Amino acid sequence: MSESSLQKEMTTIQSHLYNIELSKALDSLYREFQNWKMGEQTPQELGKKIYHYQKTQARELFLKYERPSFADINIAQALVDNLISKSEISSELLRFLSPKIELLKSTKNA
Repeated sequence: MSESSLQKEMTTIQSHLYNIELSKALDSLYREFQNWKMGEQTPQELGKKIYHYQKTQARELFLKYERPSFADINIAQALVDNLISKSEISSELLRFLSPKIELLKSTKNA
């Protein structure tokens, strides 16, 4: 597999990972909207949570996944954290990422 093919695959997987993590973050924010609708929190409290989400989670995820130079690390980390499985990537990409995966595993277990 050529370098451009690997890069294309990493871009596709990076986008998939962004969707996974963004969906989790939005689910959490959605629950806050539900709490507000049920009267369990004030509009001001919800507003603060929206502001916090925008300033932290949304920004962090955007910066993490919109930088193609970090795709290899993000994908390796996602494999270590079981966000995706090895069966979701090509054997060539898995071989390319193996050193990073092993390094991340060793630091996680340290």
